[in-house]
Amino acid sequence: MDGNYRAKLGDLVTSQADMIVYLNLPWRVKFWRVLKRSIVRAWTRELIGGGNVETRRQFFSREAPWWEYISQRKRFVKQSGLVLPFVPPDVPVVLIESAKELNEFYRLHGLKR
Repeated sequence: MDGNYRAKLGDLVTSQADMIVYLNLPWRVKFWRVLKRSIVRAWTRELIGGGNVETRRQFFSREAPWWEYISQRKRFVKQSGLVLPFVPPDVPVVLIESAKELNEFYRLHGLKR
């Protein structure tokens, strides 16, 4: 569950979860991933949600996802941890705070990116 939906969903999702995997990666890691994804999508015109595409023109505008991530940095940093109070005490939480920990989680659980 993306942190942006916490206010609308409250504990609806967390109360039904068997486990919470909480990604609390550093802002610079998240930003780099958003930037790389935007570059690839702008040049390949890869479809994203709802049949939309990121265009090269949009990439260089203030509508670009990477630009919003920079302009809203304080909000993204401040949101960190806001979901955790909604997790019931009996639901285990796996907190991942680095790219190294995320890679290890993928490896341990046989997951692929």
